[in-house]
Amino acid sequence: MSISSRVRAKNFILLGAPGAGKSTFANLFQRHVPVSAGWMIRQKARDTTHPLFKEINYQLKTNAKVDESIATFLVLERLKELNSQKRLWLLDGFPRNLHQARTLKDFMPLRATVVHLDVDQKTSTQRLLNRCLYPFCLENYNLLTRKFNFCDRCNTELSKRDDDDSIEKIRQRWEIYKQHDLAGVKEYFRKNNMSVITIDVNHSFF
Repeated sequence: MSISSRVRAKNFILLGAPGAGKSTFANLFQRHVPVSAGWMIRQKARDTTHPLFKEINYQLKTNAKVDESIATFLVLERLKELNSQKRLWLLDGFPRNLHQARTLKDFMPLRATVVHLDVDQKTSTQRLLNRCLYPFCLENYNLLTRKFNFCDRCNTELSKRDDDDSIEKIRQRWEIYKQHDLAGVKEYFRKNNMSVITIDVNHSFF
């Protein structure tokens, strides 16, 4: 049975460790607009006109990550916009803890299916070491499967992401991920009558 046939709700909340394949999953649903806190932070860090430009860059340089409040603000701002346009969305990697889950639930009625992509650290590390992106459009690809060095949309060359270009950086990302209350988030959504699906993605990308 395909993933899409198991999902009844219009929208998705996608959870998983770095390298689980969240972007790959999102690409299966072309009608949905992906909403990723990490992607938006990287985008706003380059947008000199955005009111959070200086603060985001300062935090990235001093802490290597951005405050939870900024990530939450960017996500809710984007979801509000998409809901007003009656567009389908796929929330990537958010919420990461119970506080964010409650904030999201209080912000709007949730008609979404929660999908947890379960991957172990060894498999994740192997994938991330081969992951690259196009620096302009920020699309991610795996060197083992991507045949073209240049993007046919933004005409830039594949390059490594700064946050996963070494085993040590990937280990640090996993240490941060382990601090997330994933079990609490899943249980919170179940108690609010939302469907929660866990998929083992250690052996394939769907």
